[in-house]
Amino acid sequence: MDRSENGRTRAGRWSAQNNQLCLLLPEISKESPVCFDVVRVGGELQYRDAGSVVYAGTVKKSAPRLQPAPP
Repeated sequence: MDRSENGRTRAGRWSAQNNQLCLLLPEISKESPVCFDVVRVGGELQYRDAGSVVYAGTVKKSAPRLQPAPP
């Protein structure tokens, strides 16, 4: 996944564990994911930890990635 934060685009990986969205964010840890409850409020997604909003944002469909031509 790619995410935009404070005008910067960063790459990361995601998974779902115990009904939470878990993000492997290389700038925080390359081994341990950070997990959040995610709630949609209108058009906004809120990432919550212990009931407090930690991040808020929206989801956009990414542009299709070009596949290399076969040799």
